[in-house]
Amino acid sequence: MPTREPLPTYQWIDSQSALRILSDRSHAIQTITASIFLTFFAPNGQSVRTDGAVAFSPLNKCVRLQTWKFNQKIFDLTLTPDGLWIEGPPDKNRRTEALRSGVSAAQIARILSLFGSDFFDSPDIRVSDTGGARFTVVRPLDHGQTMFAEVDRATLTVLEYRLTDPSGVVRFRLGLSRYVDLHGAVWPTKLIAVSSDGKIEIDLRDIELNGDIAANAFVPPPGAEKAS
Repeated sequence: MPTREPLPTYQWIDSQSALRILSDRSHAIQTITASIFLTFFAPNGQSVRTDGAVAFSPLNKCVRLQTWKFNQKIFDLTLTPDGLWIEGPPDKNRRTEALRSGVSAAQIARILSLFGSDFFDSPDIRVSDTGGARFTVVRPLDHGQTMFAEVDRATLTVLEYRLTDPSGVVRFRLGLSRYVDLHGAVWPTKLIAVSSDGKIEIDLRDIELNGDIAANAFVPPPGAEKAS
């Protein structure tokens, strides 16, 4: 079971040593599965809270995120290197809002896939360090976008990812907190994503690290629509 004991701390040497540790940590995680509570906050202030489950394979850059409420599926999201699929409820009155929250959740899935096992291995990565409790890892992406990772210096845990457009405007933020020790690996149990579509909070529980995932876990369901 994950523990909430204090995370191990590291004696700072230099940024390249820190990147090697971050890379080694990410490569040690092959799969993550968990039950979740997901709350979607629309820009108008309305919110929807659902139960759900997530499966994540950093090596294959695959994410499956499902939510339901009162035993009815709200959305079923599958992200693979081949694209993104979202399945919403058959009820047309609930479908629009469900797909809106699904699109917002898709941003979380994309970020999860980006900070998979090779995020800290990119030859284009650089470190911005002005001292203090945090330093920033900067990685250029396609189409002029840039990903920033704010890292806690003491525990070498990522506190926030920011995605900016070519003009430097922040389009998406993902906060990570409540890290737990999973048999030597650390993983956040609280994710908060903020974008123009609203805010999503995800609380993870019953986390399993490097367990077996069903062969069809990342196969989109028959009713899913390909979004990209």
